[in-house]
Amino acid sequence: MDNDKIYDLMGSIVKARILAKCSQNCAIGSFEYGKLLVSNGKNIGADSLVRIDSKPKSLERGLIGSFITSNIPPGFKDLSNQEYILFALWEKRMKKTGRYPTIEEINQYFNPGSIIHTYFVSSNPGVNRSTRTLIYHGGYHTSNPTTKKMIDTLTLNMRARLIIGEADYLMNPLVESIRDKGLVPIIMEPLK
Repeated sequence: MDNDKIYDLMGSIVKARILAKCSQNCAIGSFEYGKLLVSNGKNIGADSLVRIDSKPKSLERGLIGSFITSNIPPGFKDLSNQEYILFALWEKRMKKTGRYPTIEEINQYFNPGSIIHTYFVSSNPGVNRSTRTLIYHGGYHTSNPTTKKMIDTLTLNMRARLIIGEADYLMNPLVESIRDKGLVPIIMEPLK
């Protein structure tokens, strides 16, 4: 595989077959362009969606990706880094030390690869609107941006673009709005 093709794949979501575990948190997978290492890969022998994140020093070992979900939408076609937004549901059982989870806490349950920031959508008691908080390494900022502003912020680079919600009812309108803007919402599966 040439370097141009590798660059085109960076940040993309692909369907890969998980072939075998190579360590507790890593598996070997196979996809249209060859083999790849899959961080948190599970369900050996089954297909999963994987986000291609970076390339190792030795191309003979293949690309590196992160497990996204084993729930593959019917008719799924690979998506470039500009064609999708990842969504995740923060369940009550998931631990966070403050009002909002940190990037490190998010990566314990959902690890799509290289994250520099993400949005956390939570309920706002007494107000008929959700709170949209930008979480980044070392802190957070609540500003309640529009959906367009959230998309613009998340798609500035090839890093993982993820929106996390506290409840389905908060996420459903956002998922529909993302679809209306021509992007594909991909729902992440928790790692644990």
